[in-house]
Amino acid sequence: MRRFVGFSLIELMIVLAIMMSLIGLVGGGVIGAIDRARAQTEVIGLHQLLKKAGIKAFSTGQNVVLIFDKTTVRVSFRSTGLDKIIVFEHLSFKPNKITFFKNGVPDATSLAFAVRGRDRQLDFTSAFGAAPQK
Repeated sequence: MRRFVGFSLIELMIVLAIMMSLIGLVGGGVIGAIDRARAQTEVIGLHQLLKKAGIKAFSTGQNVVLIFDKTTVRVSFRSTGLDKIIVFEHLSFKPNKITFFKNGVPDATSLAFAVRGRDRQLDFTSAFGAAPQK
């Protein structure tokens, strides 16, 4: 009589069940980490947008207006009359309007926004190093 060497069907099913359980536990954490990384990337993008608006206002000598509403930011360049709309997936804003003056300084001292439902505050005094123009 020959004896077969190998795994039985039950042994394979048990190993697959253990692997699926581990993937389920680890997979949820990985997906959450990916969402957090994307949200952080959007926060960095918001910082860059604000700095670019200040630089654009200073370099062109024209005011730049940012209009925040829900998940969108509308950038208005008065000199060209063109608007740029930026949509965020993980950030949300209360209706707000910030004007960057010719000297590159905003008219507000801070910006309130939410990242994945958590409220955050961005202080402009440290980012732009000057008091807002009145």
